[in-house]
Amino acid sequence: MGATETTTRWIRLRSALATLLTILMLVLISASTSPNVVAIADVPLPPGALPPGSAHYDIPSGALFVSPSGSDSSDGSINDPMSSLAAAVDGAQSGSTIVLRAGTYHESVILPDSKQLTVQPFPAEAVWFDGTAPLADWQPSARGWVHANWTVQFDSSPTYTRGAPDNTAESWRFVNPAYPLAGHPDQVFLDGVNLRQVGSQDQLMPGTFFVDYEAACLYLGSDPTGHEVRSSNLSSAFVMAGPRSTVRGIGIRGYAPSVPDMGAIYIAPSAANSVMENLLLQNNATTGLSVNASGVQLRHVTSEYNGLLGVQATEADNLTVEGALIRGNNTEHFNPSPAAGGLKITSSRGTAVRDSSFAKNEGVGLWFDESCYGIEVTGSLFTGNAVHGLQAELSAQVLVANNRFVANAASGAEIQNTGSVRIWNNTFSGNLRAVNLVQDNRRAADVGTQGHDSRQAVPDPEVSWLTRDITVRNNAFLRPAAGSPCLLCMADQERKLSGQQLRLSIRGNAWYPALPDGPRAAAIWLAGSAGTLSLPDLASFRAATGQEHPGVELALAAGADEATQLKALTKVLFQVADPMPDDIARLTRLPLGVRLVGSALKDPLLN
Repeated sequence: MGATETTTRWIRLRSALATLLTILMLVLISASTSPNVVAIADVPLPPGALPPGSAHYDIPSGALFVSPSGSDSSDGSINDPMSSLAAAVDGAQSGSTIVLRAGTYHESVILPDSKQLTVQPFPAEAVWFDGTAPLADWQPSARGWVHANWTVQFDSSPTYTRGAPDNTAESWRFVNPAYPLAGHPDQVFLDGVNLRQVGSQDQLMPGTFFVDYEAACLYLGSDPTGHEVRSSNLSSAFVMAGPRSTVRGIGIRGYAPSVPDMGAIYIAPSAANSVMENLLLQNNATTGLSVNASGVQLRHVTSEYNGLLGVQATEADNLTVEGALIRGNNTEHFNPSPAAGGLKITSSRGTAVRDSSFAKNEGVGLWFDESCYGIEVTGSLFTGNAVHGLQAELSAQVLVANNRFVANAASGAEIQNTGSVRIWNNTFSGNLRAVNLVQDNRRAADVGTQGHDSRQAVPDPEVSWLTRDITVRNNAFLRPAAGSPCLLCMADQERKLSGQQLRLSIRGNAWYPALPDGPRAAAIWLAGSAGTLSLPDLASFRAATGQEHPGVELALAAGADEATQLKALTKVLFQVADPMPDDIARLTRLPLGVRLVGSALKDPLLN
């Protein structure tokens, strides 16, 4: 048998197997009583970190041990542990593992660039790094209660420049005037509940605190009697400078980094190929984690309820984010722009985000900006974010595949000044807009405009800041939020472009039908100087643009719930779907050649 015949038979066999597997998928979907589409892909672990005390890591020979009951004059053996991580780091050789016994550590630690270190907990022991100190000796005052001799003071700049005032240009102000103290990192917790900072004694009420910096006094509006009061007095938990270092299995809470400090954990440019695993970061004053090195892996990291951002990354090439849970961030109510919400990545190349959840962030869930290139976002959930679920801005070479976008307040996926984008097999439900394609007046050829990656050629021929070459395939556009203008939307601020000039390819998608409870248009199509065309249903969209052959409107009654909408998808898999390209199938762990409309996420990722 010749090589060509063998290859042909293999292709036919692979096609037959793909068909059988797809039929199996249909059976599983039809039999499921869950409102979520069931896939036959590998089941990823649920997103997020294991709770502190749940991790079990092997302890290598020669490890150093640390315990809150130890002594820094000890030798660091298991029977004679040191008392601080900082002392263990100072005494460790490069390549060492430092094992932390159960307890709470109140430290700011530098892992130096001269050492490769692993920091982990003792198996099944809960370890926390806590940036707060307990406060007693409260005295009644004219308004509330006062703690004297409070001398802690942090940089309150809301920008990334220490001591600088807020920006003044439109869309570049960090602080919302309704929340003027957002940039102040001070934090006070009453029985673990974060109190709100106010600007004077006159504003004190239960649930608030005030810091009088000149008088060195801390005031509470709630009676502290019989309660635990803690206040942040450390800005940083870790500065990681050593390459190929690992921190895993612990919790980080209550630190007070200012915006210029970047995060409670700061991964320096020298810390290339470091790993963060099973880390829980919560209730830190601004950003939980800041990545500024190449090759970093974030595996099952939870960053939640931080003041500005869950995670920030800049010039972080080849970053992998796997199984992350980024939720409830921007508790200080910074303006969503220029940077607030879940995870923001800027000026980075080769980013992979998979099997993660971005939920209820006050801002964008996952945001790529300032000339990112080579982006893969797969197998993830974006739900309840106050702006977009996913935003790709001033970037290029983006794959968005096998994700769910649910009830985001603006767009499920916002593609702004970003080219070479593939949007495959996603399910959009309850967003104001499913997909929004936007072009504004910024161009990479304008070298003075902010947003270039300074490490690349300026202008960068690979990142033109043009929204074009967009492929939209096999997606499910289900019922949007009330008041939705469109499912697939387009906007050109200069009224110069047509949909054809964006070089769009739209086919194989399933659309929520033109019903009384539907959007005002199936699609808004660019028409150059004429502005836009509002196309109310799939038939008019197809007739006006020549797109969406094939494509289908779902057979639904008005008010159909999500379970009914998802069940309707099972009837159109072979009717409209294109075979999934091999590279996307491999990334999403789906069978090669599978035909599927919408996402194939399993239930565990949606919890």
